[in-house]
Amino acid sequence: MHLILLQVIESSRRNKNDEYMVAGLPCCVVLSWSHNHDLVTAEALAYRSAGTDLKTTFMAYFNEGMTPPAAMKYHNDCLEMAADFEEQNLADGSKNPVPRTVYLWHNQWRMDNLGKYKIQHFSNCK
Repeated sequence: MHLILLQVIESSRRNKNDEYMVAGLPCCVVLSWSHNHDLVTAEALAYRSAGTDLKTTFMAYFNEGMTPPAAMKYHNDCLEMAADFEEQNLADGSKNPVPRTVYLWHNQWRMDNLGKYKIQHFSNCK
């Protein structure tokens, strides 16, 4: 989220030689923005988007028969065993996707490989 600061300077408070005042403009608007939150927290890192390489990795997990929770656990274990492991990698969404993303990828994989869900209605049940 960005914080936008808006400052309106009325013409009565401005210098009569001001280039905008001379042009006949009634006021001057000054805009500036800054982040109003920390950019290196676990929450902020989770919002980083996962790339196509990571999606391909998870599609391979699903091809091996892993469910979304099993794929996430296996991927976490792989990250922790890597030589360049840092704890912030577990919170970084570009290296370790959030569960919602993994379930979205699993649904896409399922549609591509297994088709739509088939619901059978039991008409003989009494």
